[in-house]
Amino acid sequence: MRRFVIVLALVSLALVGCKKPTGEEDVQIVAPIKPVDTLTPPGDEVIEVPTGSEFDTPADPADDVVTPPPPLEKTYVVQRKDTLWGIALKFYGDGKQWKRIAQANGITDPSKLPVGKVLKIPQ
Repeated sequence: MRRFVIVLALVSLALVGCKKPTGEEDVQIVAPIKPVDTLTPPGDEVIEVPTGSEFDTPADPADDVVTPPPPLEKTYVVQRKDTLWGIALKFYGDGKQWKRIAQANGITDPSKLPVGKVLKIPQ
C-alpha cells in the first residue's frame, strides 16, 4: 500500500509538470525612472512645471502665532488633618493665600474642611 501511494505521488508530480524554475521566467525589464520635471505626455507636449514663484506667497505673521492652551485646572483632594493654610502653602508657597482657595470652592467656614473633598486650586 505504501509503494502505491509513493508511485501515485510521483506520477501526479510528473503529470502536473513540476519543473524547477531557472529564474529567467521571473525577470522583468523595467524602464529607468525619469524625474518628474522631465516627463512628457504621449503627444510629446512639454508641460511647464511651476518653479515655485507662483506658490511662494509671503508668510502671514499671524500664522506663526500660537495661542497657548488655557491652563489646566489644578485640584487637590482633602486629606485628614489638612488645613486651607497648609494647602495654600503647598501650592503657592504662602499660607496667607488660603482665601483664594476658599473663594474658588465656596468655603465659608475654613475649620470645616471635609476629608475627600476635591478642591479647585486657582492659578
